[in-house]
Amino acid sequence: MKKISPIDTIIARNIKNARARRSLSLKYVSAKMGIAYQQLQKYESASNRISAGRLWELSQIYKTPVKDFFTPKTI
Repeated sequence: MKKISPIDTIIARNIKNARARRSLSLKYVSAKMGIAYQQLQKYESASNRISAGRLWELSQIYKTPVKDFFTPKTI
């Protein structure tokens, strides 16, 4: 099992907070991405690392720059 890095944790927290702030469900966002909601849940908990391509998809859905997912502050 790979060790979770601090940036993975920051990204996970930020993508979860971005979804919550927009009042979007796991099922809605995962359907827009074409993935299972469980997979999005794993990204949001840092159980699985998220790819750059998936981060870009989320930035389009959430209408936020990708760089915002990397900042330690909450978006």
